[in-house]
Amino acid sequence: MNSCKTQFICPKCQSLIGEEKQEKYLECESCHTELSNESMLRSGSYFITFDIRYMINSLLKSEDVSECLYRNLLKRNANNQVFQQDICDGESYKTLGLQEFDFSLSLNTDGVSPFRSSKFSFWPILISLNELDYGLRRQNTLIVALWCGKQFASFCYAPMFIADSVARCAVQGLNQFNGKYGCPWCLIPGETHWCDDEYRSRKWVYRFQECVIRTQPQFLEDLDIFSRKLESRDFKEESYNVPTMKVHFILGDNCK
Repeated sequence: MNSCKTQFICPKCQSLIGEEKQEKYLECESCHTELSNESMLRSGSYFITFDIRYMINSLLKSEDVSECLYRNLLKRNANNQVFQQDICDGESYKTLGLQEFDFSLSLNTDGVSPFRSSKFSFWPILISLNELDYGLRRQNTLIVALWCGKQFASFCYAPMFIADSVARCAVQGLNQFNGKYGCPWCLIPGETHWCDDEYRSRKWVYRFQECVIRTQPQFLEDLDIFSRKLESRDFKEESYNVPTMKVHFILGDNCK
């Protein structure tokens, strides 16, 4: 069984084409661009997926994992947890409607450049079992897909996922944190601050001032603009709901 598959996307509109086709030439169903397997490989218009079912089955065969999962499922079903200690204690988790022995997954992505000056990035798509203890969960994170390219395609169909500040802006269709109006929570424009007199090093700063807070109704009004930028009309209604990140905003000393 081949657990690694190449998934093609249209280089023009980034619509999913799917696995390699037998036909020499084919047409994108969304934008009607004429394509071929060879041209999509040459342009880097593809990503790699791995067999999630096989990897999860292999993971559950681990004695430590299966025992921990079973213990935590029993604890969840007892429903006597008062304090919020982990993902499974959250209100959003409780609305998933999971059955007695169902488990859930968290989806995570982050970009990695092979070289410091390179615009080419690898974007591993990672999953982890929410019902495992935190330490065991981190030890058993699984890579289910790998995106390679100069930019990250902004189609997403998961109801909830984890992303850093760079990936978050790519999915939301906003400018990055070091660009104008790059804050996901308010409409402060920010400004350039030069770090030296020779104008070689700069930072984009957001000074403390009164600003308009982003709201979901306002975000939805701008969907047409975001959709044209992202070439996708899925997921954007939920992409407004982004929590702050403790690591970057609190521990990184960006918040007092």
